Amino acid sequence: MLGDWLRKKRGGGSAAKTGTVSVFDEAAERARRILDDLHTLEINTIQNDAMTARRMPPLPTAVAEIAEIYTSWMIKTLREAPNDDYNAKDRQSQFKRLRDGAANIMHSTALAPEEQVIARRIYRNSIALKTLCKEACTSDTAKPYFADMSLDDLYGTPDSVLEAAWRPALDDRAKVRKIWEVQTEFVLMQSMIQLDGDVVTRFSPLTADKSNAQVIEIHQQAIRTSTQMWAVMMEAVGSLAKALSVVIGGQQRNP
Repeated sequence: MLGDWLRKKRGGGSAAKTGTVSVFDEAAERARRILDDLHTLEINTIQNDAMTARRMPPLPTAVAEIAEIYTSWMIKTLREAPNDDYNAKDRQSQFKRLRDGAANIMHSTALAPEEQVIARRIYRNSIALKTLCKEACTSDTAKPYFADMSLDDLYGTPDSVLEAAWRPALDDRAKVRKIWEVQTEFVLMQSMIQLDGDVVTRFSPLTADKSNAQVIEIHQQAIRTSTQMWAVMMEAVGSLAKALSVVIGGQQRNP
């Protein structure tokens, strides 16, 4: 692991002796998380009936959009309006309601199997996003954008302001990006590729028909492109490790 290797090269240091966390230790932990993410490559081919071809907006807006999309799906599926305690500005309140609502229906036989899958997705993701919003609200800078502003308010706020309001860890940002990308769409095909070469591919019954050969080809092309980029990223991590080795070696020779 890159993070473990960095700590060994560092040799502990004064931070380890005093019990505090050094900037170096934080960097090593982030490097460990990045490398952990690189252990597995996940490729999803998704059916989307309303593509907008835009990149993910700033995090506060993306989280608010997810809450709105999940709420719309729940209302459409359950044919009910939001409860009186629903607050369109408080993200924690939104995801708590979504979590509880999804928990009540995700095993219901009244739902089609694909709807049960989406309900379980909403349940899991609402738990994660509620936790993330709670963390964001501990920051005085970020709190207004997660607790006091509607989606329309966020649309009216410059992206630069929203981007600067809160900068979460890279893995949290990646988690939000995946949730925002998948939303409540059907995953037609998914491939998981492990660093040791193991590959697991799952597919929806919707792709089993021969008429969906084009979807399968698109998925195969996505795998080829992703594995090429994966190799580039692994090479970049290796180069980073070598560069850090030079820097750390110089620090140890000249304390």
